[in-house]
Amino acid sequence: MLAALRDVPLIEVEAEGLPLSLVRAAEAVTRAATAPADQGSADDDLAGSLFLAEAAVTATGAPLPLAPETAERLAAELLAHGLEPEEVVGLLPHLPVQPATADEVVAILRATGIG
Repeated sequence: MLAALRDVPLIEVEAEGLPLSLVRAAEAVTRAATAPADQGSADDDLAGSLFLAEAAVTATGAPLPLAPETAERLAAELLAHGLEPEEVVGLLPHLPVQPATADEVVAILRATGIG
């Protein structure tokens, strides 16, 4: 249906008798059908990585939010929990760490040639 309408303004479609709600519903179905299939797996990967990162934070045994002096231990725990350095950088904003701690973890990973 949307292919038949192409570039026709929606106001004209409604004026011709086709309810705008029907056009919107068809548009939603079309968008859902063409959405990337691996969108859910990306969310699953993020959730899994975040779970591992939170386990690493807990494994440090330090009070939250983690202070900069725990950065070296946190970096080691994150890697020990199987996270890749590229993942760590993306996960740090989601973890209970002070901003200076996140910066320090990134600096440690880069200094060791891993990040």
